[in-house]
Amino acid sequence: ADRERLQREVAGLPSEIETDKVESRMFDLIALRMQLALADDNTSVYENHRQRMVEIAMLLEEKTTIPAVIEQLEYLSSMQERKFWEGMNLSGLEELRLRLRGLMPFLDKKKRKIVDDQAIGKLIDLPFEDLGFAHVDHHRAVRTGFPEVIFCQGKTADQVVAIARAIVDRESIVLATRVPDDTADAMAQAFAGAEVDPVARTVVVFPADPHRDHKVGEVLVVSAGTSDLPVAREALVTCSTMGAKAEGIFDVGVAGLHRLLAYREKLQNARVLVVVAGMEGALPSVVGGLVQVPVIAVPTSVGYGASLNGVAALLAMLNSCASGVTVVNIDNGFGAGYAAALINRLGTEQD
Repeated sequence: ADRERLQREVAGLPSEIETDKVESRMFDLIALRMQLALADDNTSVYENHRQRMVEIAMLLEEKTTIPAVIEQLEYLSSMQERKFWEGMNLSGLEELRLRLRGLMPFLDKKKRKIVDDQAIGKLIDLPFEDLGFAHVDHHRAVRTGFPEVIFCQGKTADQVVAIARAIVDRESIVLATRVPDDTADAMAQAFAGAEVDPVARTVVVFPADPHRDHKVGEVLVVSAGTSDLPVAREALVTCSTMGAKAEGIFDVGVAGLHRLLAYREKLQNARVLVVVAGMEGALPSVVGGLVQVPVIAVPTSVGYGASLNGVAALLAMLNSCASGVTVVNIDNGFGAGYAAALINRLGTEQD
């Protein structure tokens, strides 16, 4: 019974990680895994966690100017003594978790890895939700910073709605890509406030979050032609959903270079660029020669016969002479937008 309760608690940990609470939630994972180890009589795993808890207590004990830590100083000191752990039971470990979880953000930034490394190393076997036709990974946000994304191609509308509902029930963001029209209609009916983008072929469902409109950084998505818009919009929706301040500049290909140069200041102010082009795929090289930030090139399948459904653009981009240009797969706006959001986030953390 205790083990079933703990499994439910671990499975119920929120998937959507807020920056100001990530250390506390990582600590929850360690503490609950420690309880599971005790319940399973897994001595080696339990001892590994116990030693890590002692290290955390020692690091926190140094923070003698923080009132919240001062209140727990006696407890932190006793944790470092062997007799504290003698006869330890599940209720005692739960008390430890509740006492210490709120103190994790007070650890020095470099020393927080003592929490992160331990938690991430144990995430591989954490629970998932088995829907029969899909195993929904509710802890992907803990490992990667963003919940599982639903690739709808090849899935029925009912399957997509069921997966989305499992994610929504955990109060996480739903991002669905390559969404057919009938699936988009089903999602709109199933979830109030679902944001459907018929051009990008995406559906986004946000949990109730007062901070959802807060965007950071600057991602610029540039497309060569209007025909490239579905891929460009997919990239734009993806990075915006992941919290990036994102903007699009469309139909500024090399056949009319003056159109692109009119936005030179915007190009140079961006933190990262996604450049989408079909045909001969020249635009990323041009942009790469104008800016000093990463350029993520996306070849599209737009073009006539010898474009080979995007292969010509892909090869051109892979052979770019402009430094700082990297390339994703043909028509992969999602992959480009995701990578751009991660780069943008790193830049924001360093500011």
